[in-house]
Amino acid sequence: MTARNGILLCALFAASAVAGFMFYETRQAVATNERSVTELSTTVRTRPIFSLPDIAGNERFVTEWDGKALIVNFWATWCAPCLREIPVLIDMQEALAAQDIQIIGIAIDDPAAVRDFAAKTAFNYPILVGEQEGIDTAEAFGAEVIALPLTVFTDHGGNIIDLHAGEITRDDLNAALTRLSR
Repeated sequence: MTARNGILLCALFAASAVAGFMFYETRQAVATNERSVTELSTTVRTRPIFSLPDIAGNERFVTEWDGKALIVNFWATWCAPCLREIPVLIDMQEALAAQDIQIIGIAIDDPAAVRDFAAKTAFNYPILVGEQEGIDTAEAFGAEVIALPLTVFTDHGGNIIDLHAGEITRDDLNAALTRLSR
């Protein structure tokens, strides 16, 4: 074996070790988040009190939706699964408004990028923007690992009933809404 082949072999070994470690850490984070969701179902947590600016720069307080069940969707303009679920959320908001259920989008992103994206999207629900503040809000809802998209469901009394990490489908939304109506 030449010195060059030895160096390449060492580099390949090191890269494999790093990739293995990253995979392990990711699996641990997912397992932790799954435990968090399970624990959430056995303890009652209420939604945090927070405020964030909307895309026009106006400060919006979550208390403005007191008495409504909330579907709080954390997303970003650079997140492909987030962008795929937005049309589903728009469709659902129209159907849910009569049931006093409000969808709120919280973009964990650059405010200018969110404004540009919103100008091309027919949102029918409020979009709030917060970079670190958005992450802090997700953590206050009980998310131990922040992975986008992330959707939190609260009942009409402000109790957190579900936390969904990953892309949400219409079936996922309907299942959560069934738990809301109990």
